[in-house]
Amino acid sequence: LLYTIKFEDVGGPMGSPLTVQLAEIRVAEVEDLALSTSPDPPNSYCHFVDDGLGSFRNRQHADSYLNFINSLTDDLTFTLEHPSPDGTIPFLDVLIHPDKS
Repeated sequence: LLYTIKFEDVGGPMGSPLTVQLAEIRVAEVEDLALSTSPDPPNSYCHFVDDGLGSFRNRQHADSYLNFINSLTDDLTFTLEHPSPDGTIPFLDVLIHPDKS
């Protein structure tokens, strides 16, 4: 199952190019830490700007990973978007359909 992981950033002036770059660095740092230290990481994971896409075994696995990544830092809050009943999920303005073959 694919899940979209989003984050909320704290601090920095809105619209500043430096703020955007620093936020990207911080998110990548936390995601790298989570992927390398999680006792049960996602099967695959990719990130672009403020969206991450992970492949998890089931909803419980996704929720468990979300709790883990949020426990690593107080300055970012990651949220989870569950796929629709047909398994599709939006990511970067594209609707992703699961391969059922």
